[in-house]
Amino acid sequence: MKKSSGEYLMVFPCYSKAMLIYNKLMEKGCKVNFISTPCEITLGCSYSIRFNEENFEIVKSELKINNIKAKSVYKIVLQDNKEAYQLIKG
Repeated sequence: MKKSSGEYLMVFPCYSKAMLIYNKLMEKGCKVNFISTPCEITLGCSYSIRFNEENFEIVKSELKINNIKAKSVYKIVLQDNKEAYQLIKG
């Protein structure tokens, strides 16, 4: 059974775009984490931001303001007490 964690993972095509959005969100006081994209999602070097559902609209707004497109977006779900990733935009 899948249960929502209330968090999302947004994958970016490069380090600089992920870091720019991360910094902009931190300036706005959003609780976000800058992480390497989990290998379950993509092989190779990729970076993501992890954020709470309550910040989703702020994240979308910052992407638009800064003219940045995410590579994909995943909802983090709990499945058998482990994190799993449900693609919502890719």
